[in-house]
Amino acid sequence: MFKLDLHVHTAVSYDAVGSPAEVLEAAKKAGLDGFAVTEHHDYDKSEVILELAPRYGLTVFVGAEVGTRAGHLLVFSEDIGRWNRFKGYLNDPQEVIDAALAASGAVVAAHPYRMAFGFGGAAIKALRGLTAIEGCNGANTDEENRRAVELAGEMALPCTGGSDAHHPREIGRCYTVFNDPVKTIPRLVAALEAGDCRCHPAP
Repeated sequence: MFKLDLHVHTAVSYDAVGSPAEVLEAAKKAGLDGFAVTEHHDYDKSEVILELAPRYGLTVFVGAEVGTRAGHLLVFSEDIGRWNRFKGYLNDPQEVIDAALAASGAVVAAHPYRMAFGFGGAAIKALRGLTAIEGCNGANTDEENRRAVELAGEMALPCTGGSDAHHPREIGRCYTVFNDPVKTIPRLVAALEAGDCRCHPAP
């Protein structure tokens, strides 16, 4: 069992706190095998955390949380700097998905039922090419997570889990469980596409 928190913010995001070292230390204490930093904007700045990760024995990915006119998308790909062109919160969600797939990446619909920040089921079903649905988000209510898991089932998509931590103490409150170790972006993308994952805790 390999545990990754796929939705973590640090002080690089305008609305979060926690230096790279503080975040890594918190992830280690939470018993995780690793996590993904998914900042709002300025994604390439997060790469500094990759240099520190080996000291903690953790696998760390740099992803992105991209705002769109319908909600937020978690994007995982190599060459994360490419996502800097999607600034603000008025991006077209299908354009983001298409760009990610063209880059051999994966896209997860984040907190789909959170008030003011989610797509809602009808909007998500209209999108083509989503890789997974975030079924457990640590900042959601139990009902919001339950509905997200139900939506994933309706769309035959896997569920991921992420703390959506904006403070180090929140890291690991939700995470994604993989059957086998996932230590590279291509392996992460392949595991998500294959549905070789589940969210924890399950709503």
